[in-house]
Amino acid sequence: MMSFRLYNILLCLIAGLLLNASTAFGFENISWIKSYDKGLSHSAATGQPAFIYFHAPWCSWCYVYERDTLGNRQIINTIKQHYTPVLVNYDARPDLIDKYRGFGLPFTVILSHQGKLLARLPGILNPPDMQHTLQQVIDMQIVQHSPPTEILTHVSSLDAHSYQNFLTHWLEHLENLYDPTTGTFSGILDSGAALKRSAPLAWAFSLEHNLWPERTKRAAQATLDNLYDSKHGGFFYFRDPHRSDKHLETAKLLDANTWLIYWFAQAGKQYNNAKFTSAAQRSSDYLQRVLWDEKVGGFFQAQVSDEDYYTLNRVATSAPALDRIKRTDSNAQATIALIETGRLTGDPALVKTAADTLRYLMSHHLLDTRLYHSRSDDGLGQAFNLAEDIFWLLAAMQTAIDADATFATSKQTQTKQIHEIYKLANQWLTITVQSKTGIQLPNKLLGIIAWVAVNSNNSLVSEQTASWALRQIHIESGTRPDELVYALKAWRYFLKTKN
Repeated sequence: MMSFRLYNILLCLIAGLLLNASTAFGFENISWIKSYDKGLSHSAATGQPAFIYFHAPWCSWCYVYERDTLGNRQIINTIKQHYTPVLVNYDARPDLIDKYRGFGLPFTVILSHQGKLLARLPGILNPPDMQHTLQQVIDMQIVQHSPPTEILTHVSSLDAHSYQNFLTHWLEHLENLYDPTTGTFSGILDSGAALKRSAPLAWAFSLEHNLWPERTKRAAQATLDNLYDSKHGGFFYFRDPHRSDKHLETAKLLDANTWLIYWFAQAGKQYNNAKFTSAAQRSSDYLQRVLWDEKVGGFFQAQVSDEDYYTLNRVATSAPALDRIKRTDSNAQATIALIETGRLTGDPALVKTAADTLRYLMSHHLLDTRLYHSRSDDGLGQAFNLAEDIFWLLAAMQTAIDADATFATSKQTQTKQIHEIYKLANQWLTITVQSKTGIQLPNKLLGIIAWVAVNSNNSLVSEQTASWALRQIHIESGTRPDELVYALKAWRYFLKTKN
């Protein structure tokens, strides 16, 4: 017979295993509502605050957060008893990240049952801090873990002097974010957020206008050293210089890669640097070989992060899976970046791929009067007619037209498709301009609206639209380097057309 002592030991071992299993897989035991709108409706009906967690399949830190914090037994019990848990795929609803002023993943917000923001939680909270926050909300205390940022510069007018003044303030802001030890924008924002992602739009703008030639060259070399996958092509998402282990986030995202390709093609040509040119060429090949959907068309959003694959023998293990969601805004940006890169390098294949991308979007994401934000293997997403999608798509169409790239079966069909998207833009503008909510729109959105307005001959988007958008741009203490690039491009073109 089994001894009493051995029996107790086995019971303890089993209990320990069960506890560990509960901790490791507890995140999945929460009954998440996987629709933002349905989650808010459930919260309103029950009177419970909504615990809204934004994640993505390619986010490795999300898995850490889910395992260590959201998988904690006490956290699970508190959420189950007192909250409506809502799980949001960032790629399906990036508009919500902008709405709640988030940046990066993981990101969590807590709303009252009336929709009031109670807590805003960027990054990873450890279990004690999370439990403290959850209890504060239950006790009806408002929590703000990320303080609002200070507005440093407004736009006073749109003349040349004001542009130069704004540009000077922007460069001063970038100077504060530039870290000479890394050669990149890796400073700390006033909010406490640490910059770690590449800033290809800002560096490309610097290169185009000869603002920081030596720094731009050094930043390109640092990015090549830290983020370029010399074996398979493509750029990893970021390396965190603020961590002692200099963690490399090995996800490869579509939009980040397409702008990095454009910047590196520029840098290769400007500095006559064969390594930069090769990185751009091999990374554009990576996009078409790995992220492009050969069956239907369009680019998938990302190759999922898997650090083990890149640190172990890649031959012996299978490559990281794809995040098979296709976003309208990301594919539209890919269209622009690939056309600009193709024109810069004289590669017509890149322009053709860009036109094929537009053709895919117009046939699979635009249905009747709805432009859907995303499509996956499960079908169309829930979000449609988002401003970011509408205006990035218009910008992509305008770029394709300028490059004589046909993206429809006929000229008549192409004209009709363009008109449909402009109608959506005009509808959104009419509602937004007339709205008196006082909500500050993101700089990046305002910039692309202005760019479309100044580059368009379509009467549905007027010069007044460009003025309206540009007068709202501003520099905050928390403004990221890439946010204002398209606004600056639009403003320069606005002044050019005035002269």
